[in-house]
Amino acid sequence: MNGNRITPILKPKSEFYKKYHHKPVVEMLEDYRFTVIETPIDDEDIVHFEEHKKFILENVGLSDIPFNVKKEFSAEYALSAITSVFVEGRYTRTPTGEKMYGSYFYYFYKEGFSPSGYKVNRRTYADRVTKLTFLKTFEKQSIMFKKIE
Repeated sequence: MNGNRITPILKPKSEFYKKYHHKPVVEMLEDYRFTVIETPIDDEDIVHFEEHKKFILENVGLSDIPFNVKKEFSAEYALSAITSVFVEGRYTRTPTGEKMYGSYFYYFYKEGFSPSGYKVNRRTYADRVTKLTFLKTFEKQSIMFKKIE
């Protein structure tokens, strides 16, 4: 045996992660009573996926490829009359506004509003994170939310 080998320490996955890592984030948020608004698939999305499908067919030769189309969304959970928690899922955009389909990120934050409408007490939990990081962060903060049983 080689005494210089470093064995990685693998942390066991939590029950929360096991339950939600295969589900869409929108379904998880609905389980926690978030109000979710999804942006419908638009013409730009359809054109992109058709071009990508054509590219794969011509260069790889595969014809029946499933696409994991991610819709952009915004979700809100009201903690009080003036404070809410928000989760957003969206693509990074180019300066011209076009979606960059290889970069989908999640944003998770809490924000309060003063009676005059100004934003106050903003707290960011996760900014531009992948699904794995988002799930870990959400699990830590999930005591704020009531889950549908």
